[in-house]
Amino acid sequence: MTQSPTATVAQKDATRLPPTYRDEAAAKTPAERLTDEAPPPGSAQSLHPPAEPGVRPAGQNLPPVQRRHLRVDGHDFAVTRRTGCPTRYDFDWLSGPHPYGFASSGPAEKSMVELEESIRDFLGQIDPETGYLD
Repeated sequence: MTQSPTATVAQKDATRLPPTYRDEAAAKTPAERLTDEAPPPGSAQSLHPPAEPGVRPAGQNLPPVQRRHLRVDGHDFAVTRRTGCPTRYDFDWLSGPHPYGFASSGPAEKSMVELEESIRDFLGQIDPETGYLD
């Protein structure tokens, strides 16, 4: 009886790894194999300790979330500066017909006039019939 060429190739491929690695790897789940592998030298994983849920690494004191409520032209908005990104603002349209809003970037400290201008620009793009952007 002759062996098929496919079986011969598979047998040769199986013998390329050293027997100890082949046996250990087969006995572990994929997740276990990943945790056994050391991170490559110079990679982010090798330079930083593993993350712990609920624990902020030392030296990363993020500013508290800054949230303001603004009423512009009869519309209510919650304006929040993003934590860890002082130039990014999120605008939630509280009085709109849908849960809707937008984001804006700019200087780290936007004045009230600049925040109101951003809101007016947004409202100017809203279709009054649908409540969504044109």
